[in-house]
Amino acid sequence: MSGAGTVVAGRYDVAVVGGGVVGCAVARRFALEGARIILLERSVDILAGPSKANSALLHTGFDATPGASSWPVFARAMPNISKSMSG
Repeated sequence: MSGAGTVVAGRYDVAVVGGGVVGCAVARRFALEGARIILLERSVDILAGPSKANSALLHTGFDATPGASSWPVFARAMPNISKSMSG
């Protein structure tokens, strides 16, 4: 792994700008699909901006309860969590 401020020479399939929760999730997803990823973050560490302030938690703006209109979206996005919450 390269250090802060270091870019490894080479070709990448995807460049992700921002090492917050969303940027890291996007980079992870592409990497799992086999893409060569470079994650660009201006801070010395990932999750150091707004993601650090909110503890990097998924928050839909309210507490999604089973049966709520947002529950199907939440359940697809977080299958392991939604299984344990639905009883």
